[in-house]
Amino acid sequence: MSRLAFTLTCLLMPTAVAAAEERVLNVYNWADYIGPNTVQDFEAEFGIEVNYDLYDSTTVVDAKLLAGNSNRALAEAIGQYLKLPFTKAVVRRFADMEVFVEIQENVRGEDMFVIQSTSFPANDNLMELLIVI
Repeated sequence: MSRLAFTLTCLLMPTAVAAAEERVLNVYNWADYIGPNTVQDFEAEFGIEVNYDLYDSTTVVDAKLLAGNSNRALAEAIGQYLKLPFTKAVVRRFADMEVFVEIQENVRGEDMFVIQSTSFPANDNLMELLIVI
């Protein structure tokens, strides 16, 4: 595949992001979509590091994460590792400590992964998880 085709593929993919100050290009692609030397040739010619990831199914591409309040740091680490976006949502408590969940985008028919531990306080975290589901 030519350099131009590789560049156009990166530009047309909605998940490809170029960070000019870091000179890193993140490419998320389907298996065997580009030639075996294309990434190395691109890096050598333009001096831009390429992080190249392959997706094996549309489930991985379309999956979304939803995090509760039990361990926000863990949820963010999982999201960064998987390179998946978090669903826009508000999970909070009313003044009387009742749980309020508002999912602020359409998730009907989507593959959702809810990250919520049931550690102490187990009752509160479990109730939050059940309301999210």
